[in-house]
Amino acid sequence: MPRCLSCGRRVRGPHPPCAGLPPEPPAAPEAPPRPVPGFRLVRLLGRGGFGEVAAAARESDGRPVALKVARPDVAGGREQIFREAEALRLVGPPAVPALLGEGVLDDGSPWLAMELLEAPSLAERMAAGPLTPSEAVAVTAALLESLAAIHAAGLAHGDLKPENVLLEGEPPRARLVDLGLAARAAAAGADAESLAGTAEYMSPEQCQGRAPDARSDLYAVGVILFEMATGRPPFFGGSGEVRHAHLTLRPPRPGSLSALPGGLEEVVLRCLAKDPPARFASARELRQALLPILQSSARPDAPRP
Repeated sequence: MPRCLSCGRRVRGPHPPCAGLPPEPPAAPEAPPRPVPGFRLVRLLGRGGFGEVAAAARESDGRPVALKVARPDVAGGREQIFREAEALRLVGPPAVPALLGEGVLDDGSPWLAMELLEAPSLAERMAAGPLTPSEAVAVTAALLESLAAIHAAGLAHGDLKPENVLLEGEPPRARLVDLGLAARAAAAGADAESLAGTAEYMSPEQCQGRAPDARSDLYAVGVILFEMATGRPPFFGGSGEVRHAHLTLRPPRPGSLSALPGGLEEVVLRCLAKDPPARFASARELRQALLPILQSSARPDAPRP
């Protein structure tokens, strides 16, 4: 989803007082999704650097599924699909989609059939307009519930961002998707296979080419909460510039950009500590720190910040 390069907000078009978005290159004609035996394709959901995802129906019983197929021409695509399948098996619903099937096409491309989730992403919710502080904290608490399940399975998500958080119901329940970069927490501190991830949400250690761990995910949660609370991430711009900022620059105080409930700024800045041990120790510890803020902001007579 595009981001204004002037103010850092997620937007769907020109918006005052900024001049709007940089021009987008003309879209190339989209090829249809690749067929997978045993499934009837319905529509393409998206294409990424490593594969494509399509909505489909399982021919045996008509069940809707999301089909993910690795691109055969991209190095690392196969490994990401295999890694995601392992993560889905280890974690399971409701934190992540159910794994319904897997296989390999004739050209050697692996595929996954997953539970089809039709819920909107947090990125779509953010582009629709600003969240109140209480909404931002409630979404973060739900995100942390699912993230704790991933960490309990011995994994780090490795690519947490609003596009990979789907929101169901009210109060919200978060479903986390796109686990192709999920890494075993035991590999923390090891060198990553590549500098992969989304620059705005990468921890300093990931920007150095280190494998993610649970505290890397908590840094990404801090970025997401910062963005929900203020409308923009701490750092935005070119990927190289953003990664350099994560490594070397102090983030702006979120309270200088938006009025926040008491205690929320301290929680966000602790998540964004450059040194991993200075962050919260776990998703559950971070969630516990947010609960008093959530309960206070939910009271009708709560004092205004």
